[in-house]
Amino acid sequence: MFTAGCLPNTAADEAFVTAVQNKPAAGCGANAYTRIDELARLLSAAAQGSCPAFGYHGMWGVFSEPPKVARPNRAQKANAQLFTYGSSKAAFLHNETCVREAGEPVRQICEVGFNAGHTSLLWLEAVPTARVTAFDMGDMAYAAKQAALLKRAYGNRFEVVWGSSLETVPAHALRLRKTCDVVFLDGGKSEELRLADLRNFQNLSTMGALLLFDEATTLACVQGYGNRVASCGSLKQAWGGTAYAYHNAARAGLIHVSSCSWPAGLEGKDGVCAARYASRQVASIHSVDRHELVTSNGGLNVFQPRWDPVEPTCPTGEHCRVIMLTSLLVAGHKNTHFDGSFNIFTTGKVGSATKLVLRFLKHMSEAMRPSQREHTLHVVTDLPGMPAKLQSRDGWATAVMEQVDSFNLPPIDSRYQLYLHLLRRLKPSPSDCIFAVDLADVQMLASPSKLCLAHPTTLMVESGTCNGKVTAVWQKRITKLTNWSASPRYQTFLDDPAAVRLSAGIHGGAWRVYKTFLLEMVARVDYHWLTIGQKYGYDGEQNSVDMMVINEIPLETQQPVLTGYPFGPLNMPLAGHACNTPCVGKRDHSDRCQKFERAWKAQLGRMLPNYYFAHKRSLVPGKMLY
Repeated sequence: MFTAGCLPNTAADEAFVTAVQNKPAAGCGANAYTRIDELARLLSAAAQGSCPAFGYHGMWGVFSEPPKVARPNRAQKANAQLFTYGSSKAAFLHNETCVREAGEPVRQICEVGFNAGHTSLLWLEAVPTARVTAFDMGDMAYAAKQAALLKRAYGNRFEVVWGSSLETVPAHALRLRKTCDVVFLDGGKSEELRLADLRNFQNLSTMGALLLFDEATTLACVQGYGNRVASCGSLKQAWGGTAYAYHNAARAGLIHVSSCSWPAGLEGKDGVCAARYASRQVASIHSVDRHELVTSNGGLNVFQPRWDPVEPTCPTGEHCRVIMLTSLLVAGHKNTHFDGSFNIFTTGKVGSATKLVLRFLKHMSEAMRPSQREHTLHVVTDLPGMPAKLQSRDGWATAVMEQVDSFNLPPIDSRYQLYLHLLRRLKPSPSDCIFAVDLADVQMLASPSKLCLAHPTTLMVESGTCNGKVTAVWQKRITKLTNWSASPRYQTFLDDPAAVRLSAGIHGGAWRVYKTFLLEMVARVDYHWLTIGQKYGYDGEQNSVDMMVINEIPLETQQPVLTGYPFGPLNMPLAGHACNTPCVGKRDHSDRCQKFERAWKAQLGRMLPNYYFAHKRSLVPGKMLY
């Protein structure tokens, strides 16, 4: 089956398949590259003969060789100037792959940007024993036809994964974990997309994997030296920002670039480079588009946005709804502790629970009015007698009760499984903004829709002011009580007093990115309670593991997180849990503490317009801050 616009080209296709199968793969010998170049030209002939959109050998890829025209027009001149690579790029990639193969066996090669399949061909021939997986949007008219041809020639050694790499690569990482020995990046042409690919492929890469990438401007740029505009050029010169992504990643310590190669006449404009991913434990700051990326010594990547006064718009054809999720789960509840969604103030009565929902709807109504976007609060509850629907007094905000009969985990950890079931029924669009929040002590200060539109590929999780020993000691205690099998990375994270701690009270993002996180959250929580929990027994009233999971996932996947105080706009300081102060949260009513509390309130009031949520708002137990 061929993509629209392409026709079967049996003769050229047969010539390519025959050439591949009649001789052993090229490998890394003396004449290996000559053999690869011959096959690449046959692959181009197969594309040109069936797909008019494919104009010349290696078009736009590393083998690119525009035809020489006696009297070229403006477009032909531009193609000749920008895309005449000769053997420079392909030969460099082949040589670097062979060096890696000589030092350590290459079993799996991964690339983003399939185009017409020429780089996939290069890898398949260079390492005859390796498998090649290509990730591609499939938006080129000839892509599907060329992929089918490579599959026919190389069989199960080759596969292509269609779709946006922002979604397909993280999903692949969850399924296959670390398998890529060589990675080649030549996908989306923007800073944000290329940086996302850099991070996402790190989660698919084996230790010491070879990282290769295209569209490098200068060596100083990709090694992270100097001002990025001075080193990399203007946005247009930097290939829409892709070179900026390499510059930022190098400055952050994410990658170390060892060498690059440029075609003749394109020095400082368009080259290919070889690099390695650095250790995950890095500490640095670098600029990333609209925000700063701060990587703590604990290994968590968190964003500090730059405030953008321009309201982002919803993509064409999307609804961009805001779906808020919360829970009122009371089965077996003893009302002796705070569980994140139901606390001692509600006492398990319908009237108290209704007041709790209405209070949140009041905040939600005030926050959503400026955005004019559709907001709905879905309350997952097992409390009998709750009204099916509630509205704020002004009628702007609505809560829908989602009644459940039973669940098989402790209440606080069951909510994630229930949220996932609910969202499968609601069928959010990729741009819908999903947030799960604690009901009893979270307040909406602004509509989160702007955050989701401004950061459509970024996970958002609350952080608090107690990011040192206090939180670490608490998490270590819960880890022990629940028999949580902490990974070495998470254990190191707990031992780092400076690491940023994330909280389960507020988390979300655009559905395209939050879906992957929620699936992983449910899988890890379920696995713990249905295996380890049953083996050792558990106290479902007093302990939960969601706080460990919510920190461990970003640590292991290295997915950057847009968070709250002090690194971002998501949540304000946890006033009731402020650390290392003699007065906040204490019952000290001395003049000194009264002055301190007044100053603290004034500071929070000044910060109010810059945050989207507040959490744990009481300065003194029972006394609300707002």
